Amino acid sequence: MPNLTQFRMYPRGFLGDNGAQPQAARTPSAFQEELKQRIQYRVSDRTDAKHSIASNSHVEVLYAQYIKRSTNTGSFEFRRQVLSTALFAFGTFRFKSWYLSQHQSPPCGDLHNRFLTDTLKFISTGKREMSLETWAALLSMSDEGNSIGLPSPYSEEFFNYDHYINLVDVLQEWCCKPNGLEDLLGTLHILFGNP
Repeated sequence: MPNLTQFRMYPRGFLGDNGAQPQAARTPSAFQEELKQRIQYRVSDRTDAKHSIASNSHVEVLYAQYIKRSTNTGSFEFRRQVLSTALFAFGTFRFKSWYLSQHQSPPCGDLHNRFLTDTLKFISTGKREMSLETWAALLSMSDEGNSIGLPSPYSEEFFNYDHYINLVDVLQEWCCKPNGLEDLLGTLHILFGNP
């Protein structure tokens, strides 16, 4: 059983690093901050109260740079930053422990379990059941009260290989797939970023 005290919860309910970043306030989106500065009166939208859990700001910065193409996302430096961020975002160097801890997170439901299984499939085969954009639209903090359930049968098969237990080995395998680094960054955004 993983030690859950080493993790904290992120906006979509997944668990990750228990870094120094406080969990009291959500990392504001750049668009919302710009609106607040330009508009004197505004109606509060539901996202202000709904999400009070902070995202991983390092993941969000890299993801924004990738989406906006504001930096050379093919450069060695950008790729190094993605891998470095991933090493800390998971909160452990034991990928299997991180995976099993997700099944202890109360807000995670069936869709979370399916996303995790789809991610394991991408790491081993390079293919996903659904695109990351679709997953991002479907996943939220509460999965309508459905329990995440047990780890999928596919995860048992996946973790039978010793090289999928350690995070460094998993990241190496992930990035070897076509568009693997991009999939890793998109997955980090879903796991630890803003919804």
